[in-house]
Formats: sequence, structure tokens, C-alpha cells
Amino acid sequence: MIATNSKIHALRSFKVNSLNQSIKLKTPNLEILATEFIHFIDLYEKLTSNDQSKLDKLLNYAPQLISTFDNDNIIVTPRLGTISPWSSKATDIVNLCGLKGIKRIERGVIYHFNRKILQSELPQILDIIMDKMTESHLENLSNADSLFNEQEPKKCSNIDILSSGKSAIEESKGEPRLALSVDEIDYLFNPFY
Repeated sequence: MIATNSKIHALRSFKVNSLNQSIKLKTPNLEILATEFIHFIDLYEKLTSNDQSKLDKLLNYAPQLISTFDNDNIIVTPRLGTISPWSSKATDIVNLCGLKGIKRIERGVIYHFNRKILQSELPQILDIIMDKMTESHLENLSNADSLFNEQEPKKCSNIDILSSGKSAIEESKGEPRLALSVDEIDYLFNPFY
């Protein structure tokens, strides 16, 4: 696995401004200075210099980020254990361009901040900049290999609401990853009755 930092802007200025407004409500002296894309590449084999040049051209698709930032950053990637839609299409494109040594390519965003983020502030900042359903936070680039870890699918379970009624859904609320509100339970139950 390699990580390439193309130094290209990830988010438009209006989106960064919107995020900064939300951040200032929680942490008045913290702000995002810039965002940039970072690409993670899972390889079958080491790229030749010609293939690396092709890849660099393909990954140069947004305005260049001129400055460098040394204060603090947060790396957000697609959710670990998933393959993002961007990854599916980008992997197809690089393979169609003759880069057969690439198994999969994934993209993340580095958020650069104006100062060091305190551990106590991190959960609040992640709530603002990241969607926990579809994204993950990497503490550092050495953890990026986990993006490509293949996991076995979990066993599917059924909830028999036809014979047990709404209580079957309510009892399943305690299962991991099934935290349903009353409205969501009604939404799932009502089409059957």
C-alpha cells in the first residue's frame, strides 16, 4: 500500500467556510485552513516509473494547494471495511488506462487546522467534519493499510414481525448497530399492517 499526496484541494471554499462556522460554535479559536485529497493505492506489484507518471497525471484533477501546513491535521477516509463508490470508478479508470499493477485505489481528505487539536476537542470536530456512517478517522498514515483489509460478511439475521408484531423490532434494538428510534420502528412496521 502506498499513500500519495497530490497537494490538490479537496473541498470548495464555501464548504470549508460552512464547516468553520460550525466549528467556531464548539471551539471558537480553531479553524480549518485547507483541505486536500490523499490517495491510497493497494498494489499487486511495484509501479514502474512510467506507470507512476501516468498515475500522477490521473490523480491531478483539482486545483493545486500552494501552501504547506504544519500545525495539525485530521485524516478522514471512507469507512473501514467498505469500498467507496469513488474507489470503484477510480479503480476501473486506472486499470483501463493500463495500470494493471493497481489492485484498488481509495481517496481520503486531510483537514489542516490553524493549531494543535486537543484530545478533548477531537470528538466534537469529528462530529462536524465526518459522517460516521460512511467515513472513518485515521489517527496517522501508518493505519492506512486498514482501508484494504478484507472482512468476512457478517451473518444476516431476520426479524419476524409478521408473527411477533412490533415487539420483535423493539426487542432487536439492543443488538449491535441496530439503534432505532420510535419513528424508525413505526416506519419499518407500518407497511406490514
